[in-house]
Amino acid sequence: MGATKGFACGVVAGLLLVVAAGCSSSPRGEAPAAFQDEALEATRAAKVADADSTNLNQFEVFNGDFSRKNILENTSKIYAKDVWFQDSFKVIHGESGFESYLLREADAVGQFKMEWQDVAQDQGNYYFRWRMTLKLKHDKESTPPTVCDGMSMVRFGADGKVLFQHDYYDGAQLLYEKVPILGAEIRWVKSRL
Repeated sequence: MGATKGFACGVVAGLLLVVAAGCSSSPRGEAPAAFQDEALEATRAAKVADADSTNLNQFEVFNGDFSRKNILENTSKIYAKDVWFQDSFKVIHGESGFESYLLREADAVGQFKMEWQDVAQDQGNYYFRWRMTLKLKHDKESTPPTVCDGMSMVRFGADGKVLFQHDYYDGAQLLYEKVPILGAEIRWVKSRL
């Protein structure tokens, strides 16, 4: 029995790594860590040390409304044309690709709520801590919404637009755990860790 569980854990871990690698590759095929290093270096000189509180508020308001209307009307007002974006599933360079990604994700969302916890700042890097409540359109009616805690590292430019954003959260909780069979295996492995 122990060998079977060990084998199952290995299979699940391998599948998860394959899925994660496929979801987390950049448009140029580089590793997410290399993409982040490039993004941080590219935005180092352009970031501002003290963003205006209006810009912080606009960021929170924009990211608190996951509707197509908000995305289409406001992405270019909040994000720089040359924005660098990274989360658990995707790395993107450029505002048009970022907007397309947001629109695809918004189409899958049935319910969305973002609660902002606090913001910290260090040397032009802003850290927004949040709690997201999410229910996908394909979730069964009886399925409760997923609640996920996360943090966004953000850099603003002199014009107040977002130059860089990296969202840190548990991608397995939001997606992989919802995949039939694989999701049950992932939840089982996580309960044993």
